[in-house]
Amino acid sequence: MARVSGRARIGTQIAAVFLALLALGLAPPPAGAARAAPPALVGVAATGEHALSLDELRAMPWTTVTTRNMFNDDMVAYRGPLMRDVLARLGLGAADSVFLLAANDYSVEIPTKDFRDWDVIVAMEADGAPLSPRVTGPLWLIYPQSEHRELDGFVYAQRLIWQLVRIEAR
Repeated sequence: MARVSGRARIGTQIAAVFLALLALGLAPPPAGAARAAPPALVGVAATGEHALSLDELRAMPWTTVTTRNMFNDDMVAYRGPLMRDVLARLGLGAADSVFLLAANDYSVEIPTKDFRDWDVIVAMEADGAPLSPRVTGPLWLIYPQSEHRELDGFVYAQRLIWQLVRIEAR
């Protein structure tokens, strides 16, 4: 009977663990394998959950909203897809209102009429730079407050939800 060295036994054990993880789908993908981008934004409707990655949001048509708000004294050029387009992509376009949730658990409910009446965007850039997840990004709901004085007040300021991660139809 052949004797197995300690190194060979450890190598066999590592290989067995790797194969077990691979079978469970927990092993890292092989080098060069394409990975699906993680969802940046999840939409929940009666038909189920739909998700969009940052890449999918970047691929949508963008609008620029140059405005100031209670968080910025200066005019800032925000860029990103229109919220009404994002809702349509998530299957939430017919909702009367939406419940929005941020990464820090801040939440707000907004009537979708806002998104039909004004060019509200899901901002991904401010003055040409990506929004930082450490501050307000990567997704910040921005209203064109400087263009429409009726949007300049607490009701709309509380709707400027940043670090947006989830939208639910109501």
